[in-house]
Amino acid sequence: RLHLRGRWIDRQYTLTPVADATRPTELTVVLANARSEPESLTLLYYPDPGAPFPEKSPEDGTPAGLASRFAQLDIWPRAAARFAAKVISYLPLRIETDLATPAVLETFRMFLPGYRASVNGTAVRTGVSADHLVTIPLPPGRNLVELQYRKGPLAVAADWVSLAAGLGVLAWLFRRTLRPAPTES
Repeated sequence: RLHLRGRWIDRQYTLTPVADATRPTELTVVLANARSEPESLTLLYYPDPGAPFPEKSPEDGTPAGLASRFAQLDIWPRAAARFAAKVISYLPLRIETDLATPAVLETFRMFLPGYRASVNGTAVRTGVSADHLVTIPLPPGRNLVELQYRKGPLAVAADWVSLAAGLGVLAWLFRRTLRPAPTES
C-alpha cells in the first residue's frame, strides 16, 4: 500500500497484485501543481495490506515501524497545456486526456449511484476508488471524458417530499403569524 502525504494532499492507494507474478505491481499517479511554488510529497510504503493506515504519520514518515519512507518528491509547477488531463468544464465534468497507455481517471467527485460517464461519446462503466471517488477507465490516445450525475427515482421522490415538507412548515409559520394574539378578559 502507498501513502502520499504533503501540505495539500493526503492520499492512500492499495496496490493490487497483477496476474503476472514476474511483473511488479505498478501505480502511476499524475499530480498537477498549479501553485507558483513547488510542493513536496513524502511517499510511505506499508508492506502489510491488511493493516489500517494510521490517521496521522509522524513528520519523519515512519509510524511505529509500520511504514518505510522510500521517496521524497518535489513537484514543480508546469504549464496547464502540458498536463495529460485538462478540465474543460465542471458541470458537466468534461476532461480532455492524452495518454500513451490505458489508465483509470480518478475524478474529484464523490461516488454516488447515478453517475454516468462517456469517453469519446461512448458510454463507459464508472467505478469507485478506495477514497470513494468516481473512476473512469480510459483507452490510450486522445479522449474526451464526460461525467454527469442523474438522480434515480428514489432521490427525485426524496426531493419532492423535502419540498412539500418545507412548504408545509412555511404555511404553518404564515398561519401562526396571522392568528390574533389572545386577549385577557
